[in-house]
Amino acid sequence: MTATGKTALVVVVVVVVVVVVLVVVVVVVVVVFVVVVVVVVVVVVVVVVVVVVVVVVDVVVVVVVVVIVEGKRATRATGNKKKSLAVGTSHYSGVQVCPGSSPADQTFFVA
Repeated sequence: MTATGKTALVVVVVVVVVVVVLVVVVVVVVVVFVVVVVVVVVVVVVVVVVVVVVVVVDVVVVVVVVVIVEGKRATRATGNKKKSLAVGTSHYSGVQVCPGSSPADQTFFVA
C-alpha cells in the first residue's frame, strides 16, 4: 500500500469515528432532553392534581362545616320556638303574649 493510500485510509477512519461520535452525542443529548421534558411534565401534572385535590377537600370541608353550623343554629332556633310556643305566643315568631283580662290588656314582649 502506498503512502497516499495509507493517508486516505486514515482520513476515512478519522471521518467515520468523528461522525459516529457526533451521532452518539446527538442521540445522548436528545434522550436527555426527552427525559427532562417528561420529568417536567410529570411534575407539573402531579402539582396540578395536588392543588386540585387540596382545593376540592377545602371546599368540601367548608361546606360540611357550614352545614353543621347552620344545622345547629336551625336546631337551636327551632328549639327556642318550640319552648316559646309551649308558653303561648302570637303568630309572630319570638313574640310572647302575657295573658291579661281582655285582648286590650295584653302586653307583648320579645322572648
